[in-house]
Parts: sequence; C-alpha cells; structure tokens
Amino acid sequence: MDAASTARATHRFTSDHAGLFFLVPAFTALGLYGDFTQPQVTLPGLSPFGLLWWLGRHWRGRAFLADPLAPWLRHAAGLGKREAVTRWFQPPDPV
Repeated sequence: MDAASTARATHRFTSDHAGLFFLVPAFTALGLYGDFTQPQVTLPGLSPFGLLWWLGRHWRGRAFLADPLAPWLRHAAGLGKREAVTRWFQPPDPV
C-alpha cells in the first residue's frame, strides 16, 4: 500500500448517523447553501458540516457524539474540539 492509499484509508469509518448527509440537498433546496454553480451562497459563519454536526447533536444526543462521524464533521467544519459550532454564525435578515 502506498502512502496516498494509507492516508485515504485512515479516514474510513462506519457510522450509524451517516443518513444526516441526506439533508445536504435539502439545505440547497431551501437556499441555505449553494451548489457547485453558486458556491458563494452560504449561511455566514456556519458550514454545512457544522450544521450537520449541530443537527446530529440535538437530534441524537450522546449516541451521535459517540459516533465517529461527530469528530469528523467538526474537523471538516474547521472547528476545534471545544469550539461552539455556532460561534461565528450570523443569522440572515428576516425576509
């Protein structure tokens, strides 16, 4: 196994909460985040990975936090271990 294959293999895990990723198209349909044609459309200060982590935490609680997906989502969102997911979030103005 070469170094690149080894690096990829370290990010493989099994999760009971991977279904959270089915929410990503809903985020796009609701206009919370843009797709590849509109990457500038985003909730200020809250990445889609951070939103998935927040939803998993609030919907599934400790079961989610014990799952390998929880730290992966925090890392993908660029958050530290204890940094609040919503620390930099700025809600959009009401319509």
